Amino acid sequence: MSTPRPRHAADDLEVAHPSVGTLVKEASTHFSTLIRSELELAKTEVKAEVKKGVTGSGLLAAAGAVAALSIPFFFVVLAEGLVAIGLPRWLAYLIVFVLFMLIAGVLAMIGLKKVKKVRAPERTIDSMKRNKELVDAVKSPDEPLGKHSLPRR
Repeated sequence: MSTPRPRHAADDLEVAHPSVGTLVKEASTHFSTLIRSELELAKTEVKAEVKKGVTGSGLLAAAGAVAALSIPFFFVVLAEGLVAIGLPRWLAYLIVFVLFMLIAGVLAMIGLKKVKKVRAPERTIDSMKRNKELVDAVKSPDEPLGKHSLPRR
């Protein structure tokens, strides 16, 4: 029969006070688990919120489509209202048609003004020219660098 190994104070110290290496290893394991859990929680929350957003956007698009499809009925009611006050039907619908043309003309003029204000992207063009000069300078190292030097800003 073998005698049990005598216990030493160092054995209790190892359990009560783990080494710094053991603590660092455990901390990094726990930290890694925490980060993974946080990422999983974030993904779950984002998926739920995106689903709500998509559903809401779909409903808003449907509402816009229904509203757009109802516009012609409004103008029919407007024309019939003009008929009800005593105008001939053809004249009432002609007035509504002229109203449409006026709205289209105003929108076209506003759009044309906006289009005329469009300018070339001059800063981008200038930057691209300077980039081309730099590439040319790199491609032909025989030429003096001063010829293709870039202007300072």
